[in-house]
Amino acid sequence: MKNNSLKNNIRILFIDNFLSILLITFFCSEAYGKTVAFSNETTILQSSIKLVVLIYLVIDVLINYKKKNYLITVTLLSLFFIIGQYIIPNSYSSESIILFSKYLFPLFLFLYFNCHTLNKKSVNYLFKVFELIIILNSLLVILGVLFDISIFETYQFARFGYNGLLRTSSTSTYFYIISLFYFLYTYREHFFSKWKSIFVFIVCLFVGTKSIYLGLGAIILAFLFLKIRAKKQRYILGILLILVFSVIGYLLFFEFGKFNQIRESNGIISSILSYRDQLFLNKTLPNISENWGPVNYLLGGFNDISSRSQLDFIDILHFWGIIGGIFYLITYYKLYVTFYINKIALFCIVFLIFIIFFAGNFFTYSTIPIYLLIIREVFLKSKTNANNEHSNK
Repeated sequence: MKNNSLKNNIRILFIDNFLSILLITFFCSEAYGKTVAFSNETTILQSSIKLVVLIYLVIDVLINYKKKNYLITVTLLSLFFIIGQYIIPNSYSSESIILFSKYLFPLFLFLYFNCHTLNKKSVNYLFKVFELIIILNSLLVILGVLFDISIFETYQFARFGYNGLLRTSSTSTYFYIISLFYFLYTYREHFFSKWKSIFVFIVCLFVGTKSIYLGLGAIILAFLFLKIRAKKQRYILGILLILVFSVIGYLLFFEFGKFNQIRESNGIISSILSYRDQLFLNKTLPNISENWGPVNYLLGGFNDISSRSQLDFIDILHFWGIIGGIFYLITYYKLYVTFYINKIALFCIVFLIFIIFFAGNFFTYSTIPIYLLIIREVFLKSKTNANNEHSNK
């Protein structure tokens, strides 16, 4: 009996803190992956961990999830993938199967945590772990800037930017944008009077991605709307901020620096999208025209990893087709948004969607849905506190 009780307690402890365990494990594996890549070596550790976690998620969801309609939805998406692969040449490659599993990972992760909700103690522990990782990685960014440490660079000798132990520029962008919104939602009008949020805001200046700078502007705008109550003052400050960032944008893209050089040689669109438009025109469209039939336009069909445009909404349609892509996006949204969308949450969601239009890998990086679940817990906690305050009045 004691052994059974101990096993049951360990199981409950594991489930309650599973998101924290995933956060620590994936961050450490990503850090290890960056270290190995910096040494020009390869490792299967990251992919192996993700595969094991995905298998566990699938098994648990199949056993415990009660709302079978979402399981039917995932089955339909799998059927779309099978059909799309069946009717294109060079189908069922290891690349396409791996990418398929990456697309499914966030869906099963959301399904799992919709089934196994976190208690208050687990949520508070999760927030502490997340903040610790944010501060730790941000300290490494500062060290990278001060001592020019190559391994902490965002772009590995290509252009300025430091992202600590985060492996890619895309991961860095979403990690720090979500971190900014996490602290904004936590501190609200006290955002610029708390050392953690101030520190992270400053660190974002050194990450070096265009989307991060847009994120800083978005945070300032959201903060001013929280801080200033008078509508007239809000509009005036909003207009001033837009003008300031327009001037900064003009200087970056038309006067000096790397982005100006890209604009002069390849045009403003290539400069804004970091050549992703060239990938779309030279890789994605030719791949579609050469391999797709009528059914593929509806259900997708993918056989070449190099044909991705790195523009996420385009890549969704490239992989899943029009019907499959819309189906996937609706499923992703419904599984994730289980909280009341107030103004700050809406602003966060809209801004992330805006960034996804110009960036890639949002739907296929396994760490990003973990960060999304963390900020979802912030939104859910805020709703709970608001309900408690209302009931106490």
